[in-house]
Amino acid sequence: MSKLSELLEKVTCGRCGGSGHYSFNMMHGTVCYGCGGSGVKLTKRGQAAKDYWTWLCTMDCRWLRVGDRVFQQGGGYGLSGWCTVTAIEDNAATQNGSGRFLKSADDATEGSALIELEGSKYSRLIEDGYRFLEYSGLNITLERKGQKSTLGGWTGSLLTGTGDAEMNATLLKAVAAYQASLTKQGKVSKRKAAA
Repeated sequence: MSKLSELLEKVTCGRCGGSGHYSFNMMHGTVCYGCGGSGVKLTKRGQAAKDYWTWLCTMDCRWLRVGDRVFQQGGGYGLSGWCTVTAIEDNAATQNGSGRFLKSADDATEGSALIELEGSKYSRLIEDGYRFLEYSGLNITLERKGQKSTLGGWTGSLLTGTGDAEMNATLLKAVAAYQASLTKQGKVSKRKAAA
């Protein structure tokens, strides 16, 4: 199996009978909401295996390097699909943070750093004795098909892809083994876990 979609256990959609179409509405036409128009749905075992694959491929943004591939859902703005990381900067260094302004170092939480932003748009607050609490996020610049987009102040995790066929094959084998160890309800089988 060379693709995750081929590996995951599926059943014919019970709502549309596998046609991918259901009743008409003005927004989405006849697309079946049960299967998204594909005619098939993941079983509970298949969904659990897909969640496991997502967990295996999710990386904290602090571990990203330039050249890594990540999946970005645009949601109507920005890039959508597999993108390449082209630049990573500390958010505080670019002075675009959405952190807090503090009157003194006593107000800072443990592990945070106060930085001066001389000559920035925050200079008036600095003159009044405030300093900017460093925001721990990263500015991650992504590129897809010649278009660039930046995730500003990103602190979460991203779904990554190696592009390495051998690594992908290893991940698919791990997901297949995990799926085989699950019951129909998507839970780890006690018999197979004990073996």
